Formats: sequence, structure tokens, C-alpha cells
Amino acid sequence: MNASTVPMDSSKLVLLLSLLYILLLQPSLNAAQPNFTHYHCNWNNVKNSNYTADSNFRRNLNRVLSSIASATQIDHYGFYNLSAGEVPERVNAFAMCRGDVAVDVCRSCVNNSTRKILEVCPNEMEVVGVYELCMIRYSNRSMFGVVDDYYYFNNVKGTNVLDVTLFNQALQTLFSRLIPRAASGNSFKKFASGNQSAGVETVYATVQCTPDLSEEQCSGCLIKLFRNIPNGSVQGKNGAALIYLSCNLRWDIVKFFNGTLEILSPPPQILSPTALPAPSQGKKSNTAVRIIVITVVPVVGVMILVICICLFIRTRKQREKERVEIANKIESAESLQFTFSTIQDATEDFSEKNRLGQGGFGVVYKAWRNWREGTAQAIIDPVLSSGLTTEMMRCINIGLLCVQENVADRPTMALVILMLSSSSLTLQIPSQPAFFVGNQSNMSSSSGQNSRVTDQSSLPESERIPLSRNNVSISELYPR
Repeated sequence: MNASTVPMDSSKLVLLLSLLYILLLQPSLNAAQPNFTHYHCNWNNVKNSNYTADSNFRRNLNRVLSSIASATQIDHYGFYNLSAGEVPERVNAFAMCRGDVAVDVCRSCVNNSTRKILEVCPNEMEVVGVYELCMIRYSNRSMFGVVDDYYYFNNVKGTNVLDVTLFNQALQTLFSRLIPRAASGNSFKKFASGNQSAGVETVYATVQCTPDLSEEQCSGCLIKLFRNIPNGSVQGKNGAALIYLSCNLRWDIVKFFNGTLEILSPPPQILSPTALPAPSQGKKSNTAVRIIVITVVPVVGVMILVICICLFIRTRKQREKERVEIANKIESAESLQFTFSTIQDATEDFSEKNRLGQGGFGVVYKAWRNWREGTAQAIIDPVLSSGLTTEMMRCINIGLLCVQENVADRPTMALVILMLSSSSLTLQIPSQPAFFVGNQSNMSSSSGQNSRVTDQSSLPESERIPLSRNNVSISELYPR
């Protein structure tokens, strides 16, 4: 071998090693970012849904995908949602793993989806990408709390079943159990899995909703998805997956999910009997009816009994309230009664100078003067005024009305009783009453008016004040 051939051999060796390196590296690159099971770059067929590489939407999208790829929240719950930017270039994104996958598997799947989605849909705003273990979607429209059951696709994995009727009955029983369990999940995960016997075969299934949906939204989405089975290519297949963007379901005759199985008795059917052939009829249906009757009748009876008890208690409380109100009115009226000793002190032992019409009961002039000056409270005994100031002021007002100079201005006894018993009745403002003061000049100087002298002794016997040594109502002190 001559020297001139050595450089050429070295070049060939370098080229060979480079090709070998590329061939060895290519499978690992493909494994790092596998192809989606299914994807769509404009699932709602929205016009003008493209964006440019230098647009605000692209910048917002990069921020969102980067945050999802590095998020720790998804490690715990398998679901992540994020928004960035302002409308109309706002990016709203979801990423969700299947509810049974491990943390590291979920994280790897989501990371792959954030890179792969930009490869397959580089300039679209309405995008969804689905792997077997996770999915990602983003849009410039709001998605949180919104059921998206418009775009639908299925993935048939199995072959024909041995007995279609028996297999469909097993599917209906199984999904009737799983859908309520998934829908009742919390705001972090709405997922359920289980299995059901289908003759010689056993069917395994999972159901899942994005956890931003309410229980009613999730249940409705899954039921609608289930009802696509008889009309699609999945009918009679022992393995398939049906997917809406907001929910999905899958079944197979091979256990494909993690976690222990829960063998539960079938619940009441939540799915339409026409969706798939119903389970056996006849005696089982009659038994179900009897069970419902036995369960419902006692419950209804108890509810009626509770309602009757509540109505009885309410009526009794209402009557008790009315009795208390009547008693309070009586007590209020009785509180306006004065003892004989109180009247005796007020009249200075019924002295002549304090006779009604001769001295103005000793207090009429004083009451009027204080009433006019706004100091009527000064004539109330402190013992009586404790907690009863308003009632005492009302009594003074009524008393002054009862000694008006003009007889027509004085209230009747019936009106006095009404004014004493009803605190809501508005009282008239009294005018200056007729009274007598021993020194006319003093009266003139203090009141500036002449007053008429009233002598009770000149009144007929029926109009005199009967003062007996017992409780006397204030209304009795001022007869018409």
C-alpha cells in the first residue's frame, strides 16, 4: 500500500463513522418524540386561525408550552391548564394524562407533546394532539369549564367479539358504573377504571373528563360519547377508544391500565336503554321494580311525616307568638296604672290647693310649663322614669289633652283608652289648658294670658273625679 492512498482511506472511514452515528442516533430521536395517536390542527374549522412566527400569539404560546413542560403541578394531578396574553392573541392551553399513569411517565408524555405539537401544527391556533397516555390542546378561545363535545374521533384496536349482545350488555353495565364515579371526582382528577364479565371474555374500561368540568357536565359528555358506539365502526369490537376534547372512554379485553380492580354490583342504569341492547328482562325487571317500591315508599312516608311535624311546630309557634303579643299589650296597658300611694304623694295628700280646677291638680300648670319648654321629663319621678320615659311622656301628653279649655278638644274615654293601649297612634299637640293659680299676677307674668277658673265642686256629681284608695288609671283623672 503506497502513501498516496492513506488520506483517501481515512476520509472514507470518517464518512462511514458519521453515517453509522446518524443511523444509531435516529431511533433515539424518534423515541424521544413519538408520533401522536391522533392530532388535528384546526378542529373547529375556524377561518383565519393561522399565526405568524413573529406574532404575539406565538410568543404567548412559547411561554405556555414552556411552563407546561416545566410544571410540577402536573406531577401530582395529571392535569395542567394555563393562559397567557390578551384577546385575540391570548393562548389557553390544557395538558392531561390518563388518570392511572405514574408521575414520571406523565411528565415524559407531556414534555413530548409540547414539542411534537409545534412540529405537526406549526402555525395553527386551534390544535389538539393525543397520545395513548396524555393529550394536549390549545386555542385562542376560552376552554376552561366549557364542554367541547363537537369534535369526535375513535380508535379501533380490537377484533370482533364472540357474542355482540352479551358484550354490549357488559359494556353498558360497566360504563353505567364508571361514569358516575368519574363525574363525581374533584377539580384535580375525574377518572375511573374497572372491569366486567362478558361471558367467556372480560372487558376492561376507563373513563375520564378534564377536571375543569362540573359533575353534570362530565356525566353528560361521557353519556353522549357512549351513545356513539352503536353508530360507529367500534360496534362489536373488543377494543376501542372514543374521544371528545373534554372527555374520553376506552375498553379492551386485555387489562391496559394500572391499579387494582373493583368488582362492584351494577348500579341503576344511567345510560339510555336504546344505546345498546339492554341486559336481561323478565324476572330481573320485576325484581328491580319491587326493590324500587320497597325503597321509595318508606322514604316518601318519612318525608310526609317530617313535613307534617314541621307544619305542626310552625303553627304552634305562631299561636304562641300571638299569645305573647296579646299579653304584652295587656301588660303595657296595666303598666299605665298608678298605685294609690303614688297619687297621694303627687297631690300632697289630696290637699285643697291641688284639687282639679283649683290649683290645676297642683301639677297641670307645672306640666304645661315643662311641656312647652321641652323639659316635661323633669316632672317624672325618677323611680317611675326608669326604663319608662317614653310611656310617661305619652301619659303627660294625654293628660294635657284631657284638660283642654275647649271641651270639644278633649278626647273621649274610648279615645283615651285607645291612646293608652296603642303606642303606634299619633297624639295631637296639646294647647294651653285651663288652670288656676293662687296669685293671678304670678300667673299673668309667667304665662302672659288670663286663665279660666274651674271649680270641681260646681260640676255635676257624675263628672267629678272618683278618687278611691286603690289603683287608679291616669285616664280616670281626666274625665270629659
